[in-house]
Amino acid sequence: MLALFKKQKKSKLFKSIETGDLAFLAKRLKSVGPAELNNSTEQHCSAIETAILANQPKALAMVIAAGAKIEQRSSTNEPYLLMALKQEQSLPLINALLQSGASTEHKLKDADTYLIAACFKHCSSTELMLHLSRFIEYGINLNQVDSQGMCALDYALVDQNIELLNFLIASGIQTPAQWPTSLPEELTQHLKRSVDDLRIRQMFLGQ
Repeated sequence: MLALFKKQKKSKLFKSIETGDLAFLAKRLKSVGPAELNNSTEQHCSAIETAILANQPKALAMVIAAGAKIEQRSSTNEPYLLMALKQEQSLPLINALLQSGASTEHKLKDADTYLIAACFKHCSSTELMLHLSRFIEYGINLNQVDSQGMCALDYALVDQNIELLNFLIASGIQTPAQWPTSLPEELTQHLKRSVDDLRIRQMFLGQ
């Protein structure tokens, strides 16, 4: 009977995470320990994974504050930040994780790549710069390359998005001495001017 009662309490806890019932969740969190939040079972993923998959950033922040471990991996062996990037509410989800101290140094097991590459893969073009800005704010290295030898600039050059390329240059990404010859001449000249303009601004600012 006691085991059944505990199971029902846990089910209600995870239901409140899934539905975003924050008032009920706050009450439940007062009576549970970190083990209940971090353990995965056949019935439930961990509390963090449940909140991410349910697109509940506020519930996510609450369970982390209650002792859920952000360094733990998901049931699919993914870093929680990567799992969050794949969701509809990815930006507020990664905000909650980053503000709680989630590491940006994880590499993806399946392709030995990194979170910046995942942004280009999973984020829409309208939200990509917002996601990149958040990761930059938390110290991610834009120049880090993945297993394919690709960095953020390489991924941006594939789409030839001028606004995104301007953003990366302004963010201090390392630019090549020679731009790829496959780029349209107009784009190449624009990129060269952007780099030169940044250097001039830095000289005036004494950087």
